[in-house]
Amino acid sequence: MLLAGREEHRITEGAEHDMFASYPIAGSVDDAAQALGVCPKTIRSLINKGELGSIRVARTVRVTRDHLRAFVEGQEA
Repeated sequence: MLLAGREEHRITEGAEHDMFASYPIAGSVDDAAQALGVCPKTIRSLINKGELGSIRVARTVRVTRDHLRAFVEGQEA
């Protein structure tokens, strides 16, 4: 629906907004930091403490969408 030149977005019942839809399937530490609004050092710290999951691809560390979702869901109280 268009209201005063702006498109109105509606989320239908039962549909969940995916805050990580634009995040790569397996992003870099920098990508994860940007998605969560923190610095890359924080992401590395969370990974080292085992609070945020990650995978290794060759010599790089990657954080998947599922890792980010699980982390955020674990933080919700």
